[in-house]
Amino acid sequence: GTINAGELRDRVEVLRLSGGQTDRGQPAATAWKSGGFKRSKVVPLRADESESARQIYAKATHRVVVRRMNGLTPKDRLRHGDKVLEIGGVKDLGQDGTELLCGEVGNVATPADGQD
Repeated sequence: GTINAGELRDRVEVLRLSGGQTDRGQPAATAWKSGGFKRSKVVPLRADESESARQIYAKATHRVVVRRMNGLTPKDRLRHGDKVLEIGGVKDLGQDGTELLCGEVGNVATPADGQD
């Protein structure tokens, strides 16, 4: 199934883990930095999809489709509104983009500029 741009109505923020060092050279507490925003389609898994999805990623709660984005891995997270989604599975859909199996890991305060 080809994905048409009109289906990508949601907006997710890619969160990338960025480490740093303290002034003593020790690893700093991990922090998530914005990797930019992507148009996407975020869909909670239906009961009949959940079982097969969880065979791929045990904590799967959502399926997210984004336009092609190189370098998106399970080390990244997505923010959708006030939800933070951990990426558990990445499937290349070729020209159609990338499908991600994600699990909700918590909520965050919505940033002030989060209005569309």
